[in-house]
Amino acid sequence: MLLSSIGRSRPSPRYLRPLHWAALAIFALCLPGLASAASVTFDVLAPSGFGATVTLTDAEVPGTLSIDIESVGPAGDGSDIGDILGIYLFGSAPVLDDIDASGADVDAITTNSGDGFDAILADIGPSRLWGLNGIGSTSVVYTNTTGDLSVAALEGTSLSVWLGFDASRDIPDASFEIPGNLKVIKQRGKIPVVPEPGTSALMLLGLIGLATTSRRLEAMPDA
Repeated sequence: MLLSSIGRSRPSPRYLRPLHWAALAIFALCLPGLASAASVTFDVLAPSGFGATVTLTDAEVPGTLSIDIESVGPAGDGSDIGDILGIYLFGSAPVLDDIDASGADVDAITTNSGDGFDAILADIGPSRLWGLNGIGSTSVVYTNTTGDLSVAALEGTSLSVWLGFDASRDIPDASFEIPGNLKVIKQRGKIPVVPEPGTSALMLLGLIGLATTSRRLEAMPDA
């Protein structure tokens, strides 16, 4: 009698099966995000579609951050893009203090502080900031002396990518034009929030537990 009562109180497998597959699907979607919890990719685009795709990644050495930048155009196929002239960080994050930049295409770095903010500009290309350089993708490595620089520490910080175009081209939303040879887009975006690895891990563990429990209940014979 007791076994029969327990058997009747157990949820029917046909109701648990959709939960099982839903758990596995969410697990598959969340797993890449968990693996890349120390990295974030986002776009900074002008209304016309010109701009850049930016990827920030924590390096193994504390206080070191890699930034990959790829110029993009309205077609999205790389056939119509601008030259990357510089990358500009602007905000009040303490990790922007005492920062340095390096990279194969970094020509100079300029820092500025005042009124509770710090700014750092990495000049890309050998022809100084206002000069076309033919660079459509590049990487910059930022470091600071405190060891606190990370993707998470820069959440919400403003980031701009400055793109240069030949002045003869029709770029509808160029920020300004330098007499002679250059139009510039200074497109700004915010560094997005990065998912907490611990939160993602707990959610995935719960989904795995749900899927495992449903499979065990399905396998139990009815009394």
